[in-house]
Amino acid sequence: MLIVRGIVRAGYPAADVDLPGDHVRDQAVAEFAVMALWIHVSQGKYTAQDQLRDPRPLNVRPAFECPQCGNPRVLLPETCPSCGSTEPPFAHVEFWKVDLERDAPLVEEAIDKLTRAVRAGAAAGLRALIVVHGYGSNGAGGRIGWAVREGLKNNHWADRIDEFIPCEELTEGSQLLTHLTRHRAALADSLRRSRMLGNAGVSALIFRKQDSQADSAIG
Repeated sequence: MLIVRGIVRAGYPAADVDLPGDHVRDQAVAEFAVMALWIHVSQGKYTAQDQLRDPRPLNVRPAFECPQCGNPRVLLPETCPSCGSTEPPFAHVEFWKVDLERDAPLVEEAIDKLTRAVRAGAAAGLRALIVVHGYGSNGAGGRIGWAVREGLKNNHWADRIDEFIPCEELTEGSQLLTHLTRHRAALADSLRRSRMLGNAGVSALIFRKQDSQADSAIG
Protein backbone atom coordinates (compact mmCIF):
# COMPACT_ATOMS: atom_id res chain seq x y z
CA MET A 1 0.00 0.00 0.00
CA LEU A 2 2.97 2.29 0.49
CA ILE A 3 3.64 2.34 -3.25
CA VAL A 4 0.02 2.97 -4.14
CA ARG A 5 -0.15 5.94 -1.79
CA GLY A 6 3.16 7.20 -3.15
CA ILE A 7 1.90 7.07 -6.70
CA VAL A 8 -1.20 9.07 -5.82
CA ARG A 9 0.81 11.73 -4.00
CA ALA A 10 3.42 11.88 -6.74
CA GLY A 11 0.79 12.87 -9.28
CA TYR A 12 1.72 10.29 -11.90
CA PRO A 13 -1.58 8.83 -13.15
CA ALA A 14 -0.82 5.54 -14.87
CA ALA A 15 -2.71 6.53 -18.02
CA ASP A 16 -0.25 9.37 -18.67
CA VAL A 17 2.98 7.40 -18.33
CA ASP A 18 4.74 6.10 -21.45
CA LEU A 19 6.56 2.87 -20.77
CA PRO A 20 10.30 2.45 -21.44
CA GLY A 21 11.02 0.72 -24.70
CA ASP A 22 13.35 -1.86 -23.11
CA HIS A 23 10.89 -3.07 -20.49
CA VAL A 24 7.92 -5.38 -20.71
CA ARG A 25 4.83 -4.13 -18.91
CA ASP A 26 5.41 -5.78 -15.52
CA GLN A 27 8.97 -4.48 -15.36
CA ALA A 28 7.76 -1.01 -16.30
CA VAL A 29 5.18 -1.12 -13.51
CA ALA A 30 7.98 -2.00 -11.09
CA GLU A 31 10.02 0.98 -12.29
CA PHE A 32 6.94 3.16 -11.96
CA ALA A 33 6.59 2.02 -8.32
CA VAL A 34 10.23 2.87 -7.63
CA MET A 35 9.64 6.32 -9.14
CA ALA A 36 6.83 6.92 -6.67
CA LEU A 37 8.89 5.49 -3.81
CA TRP A 38 11.71 7.93 -4.60
CA ILE A 39 9.36 10.87 -4.18
CA HIS A 40 7.97 9.27 -1.03
CA VAL A 41 11.49 9.06 0.43
CA SER A 42 12.46 12.57 -0.66
CA GLN A 43 9.47 13.95 1.22
CA GLY A 44 10.60 12.24 4.41
CA LYS A 45 7.58 9.95 4.52
CA TYR A 46 9.41 6.63 4.22
CA THR A 47 10.00 5.35 7.76
CA ALA A 48 11.93 2.47 9.27
CA GLN A 49 8.64 0.58 9.61
CA ASP A 50 8.01 1.12 5.91
CA GLN A 51 11.43 -0.34 5.17
CA LEU A 52 10.61 -3.45 7.19
CA ARG A 53 7.31 -3.90 5.38
CA ASP A 54 8.73 -3.13 1.95
CA PRO A 55 12.53 -3.69 1.92
CA ARG A 56 13.28 -2.76 -1.68
CA PRO A 57 16.55 -1.19 -2.91
CA LEU A 58 16.53 2.60 -3.09
CA ASN A 59 19.48 2.95 -5.47
CA VAL A 60 17.41 2.37 -8.63
CA ARG A 61 17.22 5.53 -10.68
CA PRO A 62 14.06 6.51 -12.57
CA ALA A 63 14.08 6.89 -16.33
CA PHE A 64 14.15 10.70 -16.18
CA GLU A 65 15.22 13.16 -13.49
CA CYS A 66 14.28 16.81 -13.08
CA PRO A 67 17.43 18.99 -13.31
CA GLN A 68 15.87 21.55 -10.97
CA CYS A 69 14.52 19.55 -8.02
CA GLY A 70 16.06 16.12 -8.67
CA ASN A 71 12.73 14.31 -8.49
CA PRO A 72 11.65 11.67 -11.02
CA ARG A 73 10.11 12.83 -14.27
CA VAL A 74 8.54 11.28 -17.33
CA LEU A 75 9.10 12.43 -20.90
CA LEU A 76 5.55 13.73 -21.32
CA PRO A 77 4.08 15.96 -20.05
CA GLU A 78 6.99 18.38 -20.23
CA THR A 79 6.34 19.98 -16.81
CA CYS A 80 7.82 18.52 -13.61
CA PRO A 81 4.93 17.57 -11.29
CA SER A 82 7.09 18.32 -8.25
CA CYS A 83 8.49 21.79 -8.95
CA GLY A 84 6.79 22.92 -12.15
CA SER A 85 10.05 23.21 -14.11
CA THR A 86 9.78 22.98 -17.89
CA GLU A 87 13.53 22.44 -18.33
CA PRO A 88 14.21 19.17 -20.19
CA PRO A 89 14.85 16.26 -17.79
CA PHE A 90 18.05 14.25 -17.57
CA ALA A 91 17.64 10.83 -19.21
CA HIS A 92 18.97 7.72 -17.46
CA VAL A 93 17.75 5.47 -20.28
CA GLU A 94 18.70 5.27 -23.94
CA PHE A 95 15.28 4.57 -25.41
CA TRP A 96 11.68 5.43 -24.58
CA LYS A 97 8.43 4.01 -25.86
CA VAL A 98 5.64 6.37 -26.91
CA ASP A 99 2.21 4.85 -27.41
CA LEU A 100 0.23 7.03 -29.81
CA GLU A 101 -2.84 4.78 -29.69
CA ARG A 102 -3.49 5.18 -25.97
CA ASP A 103 -6.91 6.65 -25.15
CA ALA A 104 -7.95 6.48 -28.83
CA PRO A 105 -6.84 10.00 -29.81
CA LEU A 106 -7.63 11.82 -33.02
CA VAL A 107 -4.93 11.63 -35.68
CA GLU A 108 -4.03 15.28 -35.11
CA GLU A 109 -3.65 14.67 -31.38
CA ALA A 110 -1.43 11.65 -31.98
CA ILE A 111 0.84 13.56 -34.35
CA ASP A 112 1.06 16.45 -31.88
CA LYS A 113 2.05 13.99 -29.14
CA LEU A 114 4.74 12.50 -31.37
CA THR A 115 6.10 15.96 -32.21
CA ARG A 116 6.29 16.84 -28.51
CA ALA A 117 7.94 13.50 -27.73
CA VAL A 118 10.54 13.99 -30.48
CA ARG A 119 11.41 17.46 -29.17
CA ALA A 120 11.51 16.33 -25.55
CA GLY A 121 13.46 13.17 -26.33
CA ALA A 122 16.12 15.05 -28.27
CA ALA A 123 16.45 17.63 -25.50
CA ALA A 124 16.67 14.92 -22.82
CA GLY A 125 19.43 13.08 -24.66
CA LEU A 126 17.66 9.93 -25.79
CA ARG A 127 19.17 7.90 -28.58
CA ALA A 128 15.89 6.61 -29.97
CA LEU A 129 12.12 6.66 -29.63
CA ILE A 130 10.13 3.48 -30.05
CA VAL A 131 6.81 4.67 -31.42
CA VAL A 132 3.68 2.52 -31.24
CA HIS A 133 1.32 3.90 -33.87
CA GLY A 134 -0.75 0.92 -34.96
CA TYR A 135 -1.43 -0.30 -38.47
CA GLY A 136 -4.26 -1.38 -40.72
CA SER A 137 -6.27 -0.14 -43.66
CA ASN A 138 -8.98 1.49 -41.53
CA GLY A 139 -9.83 2.44 -37.96
CA ALA A 140 -8.00 4.82 -35.63
CA GLY A 141 -4.84 2.71 -35.54
CA GLY A 142 -4.66 2.58 -39.33
CA ARG A 143 -5.11 6.33 -39.71
CA ILE A 144 -2.53 7.17 -37.04
CA GLY A 145 -0.04 4.67 -38.45
CA TRP A 146 -0.48 6.03 -41.97
CA ALA A 147 -0.03 9.63 -40.78
CA VAL A 148 3.11 8.79 -38.81
CA ARG A 149 4.73 6.90 -41.67
CA GLU A 150 3.84 9.64 -44.16
CA GLY A 151 5.32 12.24 -41.83
CA LEU A 152 8.51 10.23 -41.47
CA LYS A 153 8.81 9.66 -45.21
CA ASN A 154 8.35 13.39 -45.81
CA ASN A 155 10.97 14.33 -43.20
CA HIS A 156 8.55 16.15 -40.89
CA TRP A 157 10.86 15.53 -37.91
CA ALA A 158 14.15 15.55 -39.83
CA ASP A 159 15.54 18.40 -37.73
CA ARG A 160 15.88 15.91 -34.85
CA ILE A 161 15.39 12.45 -36.36
CA ASP A 162 18.25 11.00 -38.41
CA GLU A 163 16.44 7.88 -39.63
CA PHE A 164 13.50 5.64 -38.88
CA ILE A 165 13.20 1.89 -38.95
CA PRO A 166 9.87 0.18 -39.77
CA CYS A 167 9.81 -2.69 -37.29
CA GLU A 168 7.99 -5.02 -39.71
CA GLU A 169 11.25 -5.12 -41.65
CA LEU A 170 13.14 -6.28 -38.57
CA THR A 171 12.76 -10.04 -38.68
CA GLU A 172 15.14 -12.66 -37.36
CA GLY A 173 17.81 -13.36 -39.97
CA SER A 174 17.07 -10.24 -42.02
CA GLN A 175 19.92 -8.03 -43.19
CA LEU A 176 18.34 -5.00 -41.55
CA LEU A 177 18.23 -6.66 -38.13
CA THR A 178 21.78 -7.94 -38.58
CA HIS A 179 22.92 -4.41 -39.42
CA LEU A 180 21.01 -2.94 -36.47
CA THR A 181 22.46 -5.54 -34.10
CA ARG A 182 25.96 -4.77 -35.32
CA HIS A 183 25.68 -0.98 -35.03
CA ARG A 184 22.98 -0.46 -32.38
CA ALA A 185 23.01 -3.64 -30.36
CA ALA A 186 21.19 -2.19 -27.35
CA LEU A 187 18.27 -0.99 -29.47
CA ALA A 188 18.02 -4.30 -31.31
CA ASP A 189 18.01 -6.17 -28.00
CA SER A 190 15.38 -3.81 -26.60
CA LEU A 191 13.06 -4.38 -29.56
CA ARG A 192 13.60 -8.12 -29.38
CA ARG A 193 12.85 -8.34 -25.66
CA SER A 194 9.79 -6.12 -26.08
CA ARG A 195 8.49 -8.45 -28.83
CA MET A 196 8.37 -5.65 -31.39
CA LEU A 197 10.36 -7.31 -34.16
CA GLY A 198 8.19 -7.80 -37.23
CA ASN A 199 5.48 -5.51 -35.86
CA ALA A 200 4.06 -3.21 -38.55
CA GLY A 201 2.48 -1.00 -35.89
CA VAL A 202 5.84 0.13 -34.48
CA SER A 203 8.65 2.36 -35.76
CA ALA A 204 12.04 3.07 -34.20
CA LEU A 205 13.15 6.70 -34.58
CA ILE A 206 16.88 7.38 -34.29
CA PHE A 207 17.87 10.83 -33.05
CA ARG A 208 20.52 12.91 -34.76
CA LYS A 209 23.78 12.73 -32.84
CA GLN A 210 24.17 16.50 -32.57
CA ASP A 211 20.83 16.68 -30.76
CA SER A 212 21.48 13.78 -28.43
CA GLN A 213 23.29 14.21 -25.14
CA ALA A 214 23.02 10.49 -24.39
CA ASP A 215 26.71 9.85 -23.89
CA SER A 216 26.90 12.46 -21.14
CA ALA A 217 23.43 12.07 -19.67
CA ILE A 218 23.23 8.29 -19.34
CA GLY A 219 25.21 7.00 -16.42
